[in-house]
Amino acid sequence: MSYIWETLEIEEIILAALIRDLDRSHGDDRFGCYTTVRKNLLENVLEEIKKIQPDMTDHGPKHIRNVLENIQDLLGDSTGNWDRAIKKLEQGALNGMELYILGLSALFHDVGNVFKREEHQKQIGPIYDYVRPTVGGNQDSEEKSIILDICKAHCGDGLDGSKNTLGFVTDRSKLARQEIRPKLLAPILRFADELAEGEQRTSHYLIQRHSYPEGSLKFHQYALSSNVDIDRAHGRIRLKYHITLRLPHESETERFQHHGPLVSTDDLAGFLMIVYHRIEKVNQERQYAKFYCPLLEPFKETSATFNFWYKGREIPVDLPSVIFSDLVVPGDPQKTVVERDNQYNPVDLIVRLTEAMNRIASQEE
Repeated sequence: MSYIWETLEIEEIILAALIRDLDRSHGDDRFGCYTTVRKNLLENVLEEIKKIQPDMTDHGPKHIRNVLENIQDLLGDSTGNWDRAIKKLEQGALNGMELYILGLSALFHDVGNVFKREEHQKQIGPIYDYVRPTVGGNQDSEEKSIILDICKAHCGDGLDGSKNTLGFVTDRSKLARQEIRPKLLAPILRFADELAEGEQRTSHYLIQRHSYPEGSLKFHQYALSSNVDIDRAHGRIRLKYHITLRLPHESETERFQHHGPLVSTDDLAGFLMIVYHRIEKVNQERQYAKFYCPLLEPFKETSATFNFWYKGREIPVDLPSVIFSDLVVPGDPQKTVVERDNQYNPVDLIVRLTEAMNRIASQEE
């Protein structure tokens, strides 16, 4: 049984932009291609990824929806003034065909995982040919080329072997007499995908049952701990983490609700270093995407906040947010989470947390 898909607002925006720029008939036809692709992927591909790659965090329909929602949040009013009541969109920074291409790229970007995880971003072509209805002519070939180019840049290596995948995306093309700027669109998809984290990508139950192998568990724990807020109005990406702790001698089965993953204080240092690395990576991706896409210029800051829980109660350690901004002081090196605030040093932090947990435990005796 295929996933039941409820139309997203970003999809309504894509349709409205196509009708605005191509006229009603051609706009409806083009959006019909989008919905056909979506239907075919939902029925034949996206839900199969989990069966083929069961240890990975989710790359199926829920992940695709999250990426599309992130695209809308990242772009904000740069898509144009959207009137929800009458489904009308004024001209914005992207034309209808560019929004359409961006939507299709979101649908396709992870489908290569049905073949293998490695280089999955380069394995999209055969699936594209299977699910995309053809109209005929060079326009079909050009659309495919653009989408594969954008999807290929969402991860992996560039043509020079570096991580600069966006640097090799095509600058310009044209479809349906509309200008297409793949190099402007690819950073939006890449960053939207980077921010598509959260509990929807994993199973709390399977984590508790230790059903994921050790090499994959950290990614599932990270997903379960993380909350992402794309705050374009205030120019920031806000990351918030919830982690439930237990003392080493305590059972993993307890009556209290877990907020985020349950982690022993013995294992916390390693998990924190994984989270710190991901925070630093999100900030790098934010700055990287902005370099190639001026539409993302409003995002000038990445912040991260931690909440630790024990026996259903928040542990009162009062950690301040860690802030990564675009302010660069000449001569200063790029600082890590711990270098920005030594209160996040795992050794010292675990001592503080353990002391607070012991106080909570003694109060319950």
